[in-house]
Amino acid sequence: EFVELRNVTGASVPLFDPANPANPWRLRGGIEFDFPPGANIPPGGYLVLVSFDPRSDFAASAAFQSAYGTDAILSGPYKGKLKDSSDSIELQNPDAPQTLPGPDFGLVPYIVLDQVDYANAPPWPSSGNGTGQSIQKLDFLLYGNDPMNWIAAAPNPGSAATAAGDKDNDG
Repeated sequence: EFVELRNVTGASVPLFDPANPANPWRLRGGIEFDFPPGANIPPGGYLVLVSFDPRSDFAASAAFQSAYGTDAILSGPYKGKLKDSSDSIELQNPDAPQTLPGPDFGLVPYIVLDQVDYANAPPWPSSGNGTGQSIQKLDFLLYGNDPMNWIAAAPNPGSAATAAGDKDNDG
């Protein structure tokens, strides 16, 4: 199991608040993950979140690389597990901390950048459940919670095979 993020821009995307570097982007929902300090996705690059720690679990990293042949940046471990039948996941980035005196002083509010509430029933692609396929976004520029923007296909983390315009997943 993995979650892939793609940077569709021509600039590096910091996965933290540049004005407050201790405040990371995060995932919430079926899995939880706070991006490490200083993390970023290079221009046009990918970051693949995995359930193991790729910095210390060399056997799991090697097995993942062998299975998928990806040169994407691996990061992890995340907490939890996404259900095959249905689940929800949100990508959130931090807003500026609250600065007014009071009970919320220092609180870091989070903004939902994208969200996916998927299922293994129509209109979502059902063949991503238990078949070895993953669900993959067709057009990275469109909102993630539109089931018509997803297909089930062979896992290909770190690959542009399902980039916008490649609706039949043939690369």
